[in-house]
Amino acid sequence: MSQTSNTRIRFLAVGDMHVGDLPDERLTAIFEQASRHEGVDFMTSAGDLANNGLPEQHDLILPWSGSLPFPFLPVMGNHDTHTPDRGGWSVFVRKYELESANYVRRFGALTCVFLSPDEDCDGLTCDMKDSLAVLSDILAEGDGPVVVFFHAPVRDTVGGAPGRKCFLSTEQFFFLPSSDEVRAVFAKSNRPAVWVSGHTHSPITSERLIHTEYPAGPNGAPLHHINLGSPYYTGRDAGFGDTPLLYRFDVEWTDGLGGHIDVSLETIPAGEVVRTERLGF
Repeated sequence: MSQTSNTRIRFLAVGDMHVGDLPDERLTAIFEQASRHEGVDFMTSAGDLANNGLPEQHDLILPWSGSLPFPFLPVMGNHDTHTPDRGGWSVFVRKYELESANYVRRFGALTCVFLSPDEDCDGLTCDMKDSLAVLSDILAEGDGPVVVFFHAPVRDTVGGAPGRKCFLSTEQFFFLPSSDEVRAVFAKSNRPAVWVSGHTHSPITSERLIHTEYPAGPNGAPLHHINLGSPYYTGRDAGFGDTPLLYRFDVEWTDGLGGHIDVSLETIPAGEVVRTERLGF
């Protein structure tokens, strides 16, 4: 008789923090709330941790992220890459003690892929041509579920206006320019996957903040998209009236039998769950 193995993990995620602009009390509230969770395997941020990518801005985060009872595993955003000296990648890797700006962590059958924007990011757009090969290789390695963390969402997954005072075009700013190439990579895979992004600062009322598609291909595996709202910005307005959120992900997977991921949106700092969705694998 063949044996099956179960994977159950919990992780937390927060959207674009823009530390250096984010008020100190909001930064404190984010990590204090995260630390109250039990059974957490890791916490991540979907990029734009530092508003200007400066070492001293990351230094404001490190005492909090280092005090968590579980690892803090972030990815870079366009604000993290576009430092005045173009040294954002090296600063990010060194500050968070990562082996690379693109890295992988495995939890049983679940593979978590942390990908950063191209090193020559121009400060506005957020592409991943350099890390696309990494993603392709990972998807080809096995058959368990994959969670990909990348700053920008795939085009046509976050509906509705991202926010007010957004003067840049959606093609230029809000979506991944190589979206077609990304979808082609997923279409070749039969692995169920989740794409976790930030970047748009979308309020929780935006259409398809959580959205599922089936990339055109022979295998039919679902690709779920989850866009993280910023705990400080809505659109391009700092502190504009939106509910700051911490996201909790509870994953259960049984080899050969499938599974699900429960996504819970919690207010900061009250911890009230305002939305929960179950996504099937």
